This record gives sequence, C-alpha cells and structure tokens, in this order.
Amino acid sequence: ELKQILNHLKNSNKVYYYLSLTLYGFGLRVSEAVQLLPDDIFEKENQIFVRVRANISKFNKSREAPLILKGQYRDDFIDFILKRKHPKLKDKTLFTYYNDVQKRIIVIDRYNVKSYFHKLSKQLQINITAHRFRDTYISYMVAKGIKPITVSKWVGHKDINTTLRYYTKLTTKDELEELQKI
Repeated sequence: ELKQILNHLKNSNKVYYYLSLTLYGFGLRVSEAVQLLPDDIFEKENQIFVRVRANISKFNKSREAPLILKGQYRDDFIDFILKRKHPKLKDKTLFTYYNDVQKRIIVIDRYNVKSYFHKLSKQLQINITAHRFRDTYISYMVAKGIKPITVSKWVGHKDINTTLRYYTKLTTKDELEELQKI
C-alpha cells in the first residue's frame, strides 16, 4: 500500500509526495513535518537526519531522527531538499509553495493534510492518514530489530510504553507465523 500511495502521489501531486516521503522517512507527526525548515534536514556521519526543534515538537523537546528512505524515494527526497535549501527559501517551511492556478503562496498545515489524505483515501480506496506513515516508520524499525529505547527517542515518544505497543503487535504477528510452522 505504501508504494501504491507514493507512486500515485509522485505522478499526481509532488507537494504531497514530498510530504509523504518526509512523514514516512523520518516517522514524524504531521504537525512537526509541516513546520520543518530546510535547515532542519542535515547530514551527519554519511546519514541524513531531521532535527525536530523543541518549539515544533509535541512535548517541547528537540530530537533527531534518521531517514529510512531507500532507492528512488531517497534520491527524490534529497533532490527536493537540495532545491529547498535555496537562500530565498531558507526561512520558509518545507511545504510552502506557489500555486500556479490560484496565483498565491500556500503554506500546508495539518488541516490541509487531513483533508487531502481523506480525499485520496476515497480515491485509492486505502485508509490513508498522516499518522499511518509514522506508524509504518515505527513498525519498520521494530521489524529491523532496533531497540525500543532508540525508536522511542527517534520518534519523540514521551513514554516508552507507547513504543512498546508496536513491539507487542509485531510479537503477536510473529507468534501467529510461528504457529503456522507446527
């Protein structure tokens, strides 16, 4: 489903394509993603990270999280960020753009995102929410064996029990798969 959504967006709405790559690629909350500035994306030790500033995070605590995108999605995201690092765009959020049809500057907020994904869900007949991209990021980390404390730190969970719920879900699924072997 993720690939289907991303491929559809790549061909139909580049702004939401890049937003979806950002939401999934870093496991961000929508309220955090729509407030990112170009300089919040940076490279460290050959890895790409996002810095979620305290003033945009849910619990007023800054954090860094790694990008998990691979292949063409990663390349597309890097191209997007490089274009957004232009000096004239430095103080604009990543998802501020000029709409040719409406002839005005649009700043995407979480309400725009909710509305857009609701319409897209009906069109593609897939349950699409901004939070599902975050859930998918966390599930990916869990499946890769990343320690719960690390995942919790990267996604900004105040309570590690929130993160552990993803591990419980995966464990239950794993148990069912193990039962099939009997």
